[in-house]
Amino acid sequence: SHCIGPVGPVHQAAAGVVMMQPNVTSVRSLQFVLTNEQKWEAVMAGFAEGVDKLSRSGLLKGDKLKECLTIASDIELLKGLASK
Repeated sequence: SHCIGPVGPVHQAAAGVVMMQPNVTSVRSLQFVLTNEQKWEAVMAGFAEGVDKLSRSGLLKGDKLKECLTIASDIELLKGLASK
């Protein structure tokens, strides 16, 4: 079996690489039928992780960081951006 435990795989990031590991709790394996709520949890977890990692690395800052933090805190705003 090639199952990954609840902690997930351990990755060593190379220099200059920003490792993203979103915390999605509603989906534990590859699933082809997800509710809209589960899909949006995954999207928001990925976006929030991206904002966190990019801001910690210094690649996202200032007004763009503020804008991303606003989006990360508002799922309806993110849904609206995704439908454009």
